[in-house]
Amino acid sequence: MQETGNSTTYGHPTPQPRGKLRKLLTVLLVAINIAIAGMTVLASYGGMANPDITVIPAMAAMTLPIWLAATIAITIADLISVRRLTLIPIATLVICAAPIWDYCPLNIFKSHPPTPGQDGMLTLLTYNVYNFNAHNGVYPDSTNASASFIIGSGADIVAIQEAYHVNHDMRICFTPEQADSIAQIYPYRISDSNAMTLLSKYPATELDLSGSLDKYDQIAAYDIDVNGMPLRLYNVHMQSFQLNQDDKNLYSGITRLNGNETYQEVKQQLLGKFAKAYKERAVQARALLAYMESNPAENVIVCGDFNDIPDSYSMRTICRDGLKQVYPRVGIGPMITYNSDRFLFRIDHILYKGDIEPCAMTRGSLRSSDHFPLLATFKAGK
Repeated sequence: MQETGNSTTYGHPTPQPRGKLRKLLTVLLVAINIAIAGMTVLASYGGMANPDITVIPAMAAMTLPIWLAATIAITIADLISVRRLTLIPIATLVICAAPIWDYCPLNIFKSHPPTPGQDGMLTLLTYNVYNFNAHNGVYPDSTNASASFIIGSGADIVAIQEAYHVNHDMRICFTPEQADSIAQIYPYRISDSNAMTLLSKYPATELDLSGSLDKYDQIAAYDIDVNGMPLRLYNVHMQSFQLNQDDKNLYSGITRLNGNETYQEVKQQLLGKFAKAYKERAVQARALLAYMESNPAENVIVCGDFNDIPDSYSMRTICRDGLKQVYPRVGIGPMITYNSDRFLFRIDHILYKGDIEPCAMTRGSLRSSDHFPLLATFKAGK
């Protein structure tokens, strides 16, 4: 209301610049919330999309840690600025709870597992040993560090990928003392020409996969008698991205945010190889699922180097046979199993079903290989 002489004029107050700025910031914050929510959902469930149709969701799924961190950050920003907007990231976390838990479980109150070696306990080690070469260039006391880890692990069963000659002449890879120790600890050793090896304290026989999975030469299967309990074990090494050193340097530059990489370089060197690997792993996973369905077993463990993240298409496909991931049921926090070239992902996994229950899963810290070893403890008989 304005007064001029004897007259009175009614009107709206002039908007203040501060109010306009606040509205603009609120609109911007809403847009950021929605964008982060959309990307988090896409990354969480990208593994549901068949890569034969499109690989974009599969690639988005690899970025889940980034969007999870962004969701937490925007939640804090909302609490400070516009609290009612926190409904968006909270709803996002609820919608994506299962994939987020698979990536970062929080089994804080998990009971302490029984000591390995006790009656009814079974320990399994899965390890991509990088052909028993020293990836880090370290040979302590002229011994093979990966072999030393296996010997000292206490594992009842060891599933190894990228291993040659273990069953035929272990002295090619190890010292005579290491070879003797492995032979003494693991009387049952099965090694094939495709670098897939099983070491077992229990009687084990290899399954003939000819005519079914033989063309996928890095999948092996064994029947193991664990004190009278039959166990079917699948040792897998699924298709890698097959990146050369230039590709790895390019990827490393991207993750370091150097800003020197062009889209054309990334498209030519990385995206094509990523897409091909996703599609080939999908074929391998479907073939493995078909074999498991046609050759059922009550107690099953599938383990090894999957070269893919927890909720990828290949993992989801294999789990359709009733398998469950071990780590989300016993782990705390995210786990990285590949230790080279800034590929900070959990790509080595252990799946299970049947009359066994996981009690613990730990990751070794040895960097002799480009993969960390994984050791899981099961209670046989629920």
